[in-house]
Amino acid sequence: MQLLSSQIKNRHLLNPFYLFSLIWTFVVIVYSFRFSLAYPVIPFQLLIFFLVVIILSLFLGRIYDKKLLSNLDVLPLRPAKPPVILCISCILGFIAACVYCKYIPLITVLQGNTEKYLEFGIPSVTFFFNSLTLATSAIASCRLLYQQEYRLKNVLIILACYGLFLASYSRGLLVFSLIITLLMAFARIRLSVSSFLCMIAVIIIGLLLFNITGNMRHGGGLFDSSYLMNVAQFNPEYNFLSNFSWGIVYLETPLGNLTYNF
Repeated sequence: MQLLSSQIKNRHLLNPFYLFSLIWTFVVIVYSFRFSLAYPVIPFQLLIFFLVVIILSLFLGRIYDKKLLSNLDVLPLRPAKPPVILCISCILGFIAACVYCKYIPLITVLQGNTEKYLEFGIPSVTFFFNSLTLATSAIASCRLLYQQEYRLKNVLIILACYGLFLASYSRGLLVFSLIITLLMAFARIRLSVSSFLCMIAVIIIGLLLFNITGNMRHGGGLFDSSYLMNVAQFNPEYNFLSNFSWGIVYLETPLGNLTYNF
């Protein structure tokens, strides 16, 4: 397979420096709304730090774009066949972890045991297979979106990788894997009003599902986020966003911890 630069309609979505700047700008803005009252207001010095880091990242992103992305005629990707062997290895790694732990995390959560899944895995081994599963999903996604051959096999491999993360109740890795696939997909098309609205719809649905699985993890109802809202001291002014509280708190927590320690 050869991936032509002309196939990429929006290369900025593949620029890690631009993504870094966008993500942290968004996080700082979200944090400023004070959805969670568990953390202090971000200090002025820390705001300056983030401003400098974001500007520096945009500058590096510009260089990265000019030196690599905009001048790249052909990016060779070999072999073109779907990563079947990698996928099988990931499945075997998951099965080995299930045998080692004697349970499947998703089933234990559905049965009401919402803490046991945290202990799932073979020490120093499952981490490797999780990373391999993430890489396999990314490879299959790229080949699905940018070549005509083996589409069905690549789809099945992607679904298998998603299924492994779901079965292990690794919500973060599942979301990360989905984001990688979506970034590749949206880089394939030119951004328009319809594609932007589609992206927003996907994000909203994803946040809602993330919230539901978070509630399930702590034994609550599908739309009962009271546990998290109490722990995170969720601002009562934003109770109408309770069905998206898990995603909001996850976004705020890294900066909240940094602000607290600062």
